[in-house]
Amino acid sequence: MKKLVSLLCVVSLVSCAQTLSAETPSRQAVPDVFASPQVPRSWDYRIAQVLTSSASQVVSQDAWNATPSSVASLHAASKAVLCYFSAGTWEYDNFSRLNINKVLTNGSGNLSEAQAVSLAIQAGKSSYTYGGQTRQMTGDQLTFKKLAGSQLPGWDEYVYKIAGFTASSSTAEHILLRRILTEHMQRVKTLGCEAIEPDNIDAHKNVSGITATDQYNFNVWLANTAHSMGLKILLKNDLGQIADGAAEVPAGKPGLARIFDGIINEECFKYQECGEMKPFRDLNKPIFVREYLVTNCTTFKSGRYSSSDTRTRVQVASSLKLNVSGSKYDNGGSPDANANPTTCAFGTW
Repeated sequence: MKKLVSLLCVVSLVSCAQTLSAETPSRQAVPDVFASPQVPRSWDYRIAQVLTSSASQVVSQDAWNATPSSVASLHAASKAVLCYFSAGTWEYDNFSRLNINKVLTNGSGNLSEAQAVSLAIQAGKSSYTYGGQTRQMTGDQLTFKKLAGSQLPGWDEYVYKIAGFTASSSTAEHILLRRILTEHMQRVKTLGCEAIEPDNIDAHKNVSGITATDQYNFNVWLANTAHSMGLKILLKNDLGQIADGAAEVPAGKPGLARIFDGIINEECFKYQECGEMKPFRDLNKPIFVREYLVTNCTTFKSGRYSSSDTRTRVQVASSLKLNVSGSKYDNGGSPDANANPTTCAFGTW
């Protein structure tokens, strides 16, 4: 087909232009959020709702709820799509997600059996009742039970056991985890999303048994695997491992700002830690910030950043090149911030 188009070009420049235009996919109009230098982007964080349109330039969607059709609709509307999945935890209420469903059933994918195994793992059992019979977990089921660690405080999730994790760690649990996460990333690639948002990759801050080095190795593996698949990937939180030489970065290793393609942060204004993301700005990589319970947008934007920093939040966002999406609702609340449109967006420079 390319040779034919080339011949047409020789015959008629007009004909060639028309042919190429007809073959140019609509997604070329999608904003390149990773282009340098960075420019401000409006951002709609809606991982709890499947969208086909948005008023914002960039939209976050859940990779296992979104569909190729919904992502294509967003692309047709010139929206860039960031695809979320939890990389560091098992969301046990989502037992029906395709790749976890198959793990829980040793490949059969039966939804009822997956639910029975999920409930058994939560109860700490190695057997489950399904089809009127009590069955012992075997294969992937048993390995996954060992992989699912302690519960993430405040959430219906279990933190994966990544102690000793490396790109080549040979335990059955880590081999399975790498398989699961690679399938997550393949899902993002199949959807056609612009980048991955891997959540819960700062678990060393929330549960015991995971060191900063374990977390660093895990996160670097995620980034390297995404890149090997031709995907962009954003760091999620994990502010202590961003900068070169940071205390939580292993000696002699680069900070994660050099390895990841950008960052999504939750509530850096609330915790007055936005400055930790400066290395991403300095490398011309995108920074997206999500804030919750922003009841009055005007007051929030004009409010003082901290007791020791008299700049307004808008001025801080401008200085650090932050794309801020605020919601008047809480994360996972009722109503859920992540199922409702952004109500406070700012970030200009």
